[in-house]
Amino acid sequence: MSSKKILEQSTGRVLELKNIYRHYKGNYYYVEDIAINSETEEIMVIYFSLYNDEEGNRMMFTQPIKRFLEQLNPEVYDTTIQETRFEKVEFLSFKRNK
Repeated sequence: MSSKKILEQSTGRVLELKNIYRHYKGNYYYVEDIAINSETEEIMVIYFSLYNDEEGNRMMFTQPIKRFLEQLNPEVYDTTIQETRFEKVEFLSFKRNK
């Protein structure tokens, strides 16, 4: 099954839906879909954690696609492991239960 790809113009990076991404702090997230912010018309990434919170629930998040795909500033963030806020990973798979 191929995933839908969305090009983020200002960064030149591509977001692939229905894939797993690693946050620069180390946690993993599944990118479910995109949405449009009704106020700003900004493209938002809809994603959820692949870990459970204290109550045993997975958390769902939204974030502007530009921020999701941005390059981290090495003067502010440790970029020795990962240079971008989220990075697609190839070695994990996830089957979404509906």
